[in-house]
Amino acid sequence: MVDQNQPKPPSKKRVRTRISYTATVEVLDATNHPVARERIVENMETVDQAGFSAALKKVTDLQKKHQDEIDKDHQQEMKRYQEAQRIASMSITERILSWLFSG
Repeated sequence: MVDQNQPKPPSKKRVRTRISYTATVEVLDATNHPVARERIVENMETVDQAGFSAALKKVTDLQKKHQDEIDKDHQQEMKRYQEAQRIASMSITERILSWLFSG
């Protein structure tokens, strides 16, 4: 009879799981056409919640970076627009005086 408590030899095979992801972050214009595109293609370090969280953090950081650039550009555009409206609302005399005192 074979002893039931005898330890089994370790298996020579093992299971390995690899997950990679591709994420594309696009900046769209008013008509939903992409004007800028950045792609992330990476392997996940671990196949668990921490690995998915790290991958999601990379994607959201990239998305936030692009959104911050858009917000900054929009803010500058609004300042230029307000300045143009301020100048347009000035009378000719105010424009001349403004030009004389600014230079």
